[in-house]
Amino acid sequence: MAFAACVAVLAAGCGAGSDSAPAPTVHDQCVSIDTRLASVMNQVQTGHLKAVANILSHDLDMPSQRAVVALLLALAKALPPGAAQQMPPALQDPRVATLLPLLVKLLSDLPGDPLATPVKPPKVLEMAAFSRMAQTCLTRDLFTLMADVLRDKRSPDIVSRVLVDVMNGGPQIRAALAAGGASGKAGFLDLLHNGLTSIAAPDFNPLPLVQTLDGLTNPQAPTILDALDGLLRVAFLGPDGQPHAGHVNAASDFCVCMLAADPSMTVLGLAYDVLLAKPATETTLPEATTDTNGAMRTFLPIVADMCDVLAQNEAARDAWTQILGLILRPDIAVAALPEVIELLSGDTVASVLALVNDLLTHPCVTPGDP
Repeated sequence: MAFAACVAVLAAGCGAGSDSAPAPTVHDQCVSIDTRLASVMNQVQTGHLKAVANILSHDLDMPSQRAVVALLLALAKALPPGAAQQMPPALQDPRVATLLPLLVKLLSDLPGDPLATPVKPPKVLEMAAFSRMAQTCLTRDLFTLMADVLRDKRSPDIVSRVLVDVMNGGPQIRAALAAGGASGKAGFLDLLHNGLTSIAAPDFNPLPLVQTLDGLTNPQAPTILDALDGLLRVAFLGPDGQPHAGHVNAASDFCVCMLAADPSMTVLGLAYDVLLAKPATETTLPEATTDTNGAMRTFLPIVADMCDVLAQNEAARDAWTQILGLILRPDIAVAALPEVIELLSGDTVASVLALVNDLLTHPCVTPGDP
């Protein structure tokens, strides 16, 4: 998301031309940057990305601007061979394809809508909490944890299971909450607050929690509880079934930071409002079968490679967290988020991935070039 916006704005600032780099050796098969990013460049040139451009041009100091460029190059370089070609088809898979609309749903209510009837005011508290979390909670250890979880062979099935239930209106999540004695938004937030507080404790041991969930699962009729149980096992336990100290510490530190940055649980309250409080819609997904998660198996390891970059490169990580913090800061987000949402709702991701594929292969040369 921010990657796509940065590529578009930086390409505009540097003067996009006809020197992109697809692999074909026949010159007239080369595709220019202008062509790859035509829809995005049109938004830049017509002022539709003015707020995002202002963030990159004016709100970031010079070292941070250099770090942003370094981050973009590092993320592109981290892609494994063939990833840029594999990603567009993977993004067409019904489950992977729901990730961007899911993000759009979470972001779209934040900036408000002055033209709506009645007027929707911006969600200032939620944006401020998001911004604080982005700037303070995205640590090296957290990105390492995320990379390990995304790369685990069990994760595609787990993520698919969660997406099916969330995009189908969360009936299983609500049923699981009710079984635990929680009702509605207040019960949801109380349960999560207790869980986060437990994980944040210095002596947190994940084994009792995993064992409790084990007793609630049913492999013959898997539900969201099976996915949650699997996720906790991937995140907290090592191959020997014992707590993975590094992962547990990273999760604990994140929970401590999250509770400090958002003590009123406004972000998780927003997630409940957007994802769980509404009935199933046209986004309903069919249940997964053993053959339907191939695209997720392509997509998640690529994201894991990008998390590795953010874990290992401090300057890149600082640039990423600074950009996210600025985009979500209330005084900037009211103007910037609608632009980001417009990018996510169009063909920007596919265009940028095609451009990355060009840049990672040998460049096309124009006649007369040495």
